Amino acid sequence: MREQVVVITGGMGNLGRAVARAFEVAGFRVAVIDHGAVPEAEAAKASDRYLPVGQIDLTQWAQAEQAMKTIAGKLGRIDVLVNIAGAFRWQTLADGDISGWDQMYDINLKTAVTASKAALPSILKSDAG
Repeated sequence: MREQVVVITGGMGNLGRAVARAFEVAGFRVAVIDHGAVPEAEAAKASDRYLPVGQIDLTQWAQAEQAMKTIAGKLGRIDVLVNIAGAFRWQTLADGDISGWDQMYDINLKTAVTASKAALPSILKSDAG
């Protein structure tokens, strides 16, 4: 069986780290993408089985595309994408402002769309091989 590569967006948050560990235990090679900088502890773990990629704004198509190309280039391909990047902001429709809704759209939906579109060529190529 070939070792599959999984990419996890929001991968350096609490949920992302837990999901990454589960995939590592299952034998996957793991890449994690996050908006923040890669902490030193995560950078020290970088290998041909684990790749942290930080300071990526997945709402920006060019950054999403470059991140996926970097991961596919370093780990050979992308087989699985897990979109965890997200946030929560409590506000009612009546009392909230539209900019808050725009921000939640960007963080919770647009990141998944751009990451999925950027990873798709590698996933399809991997699936065909």
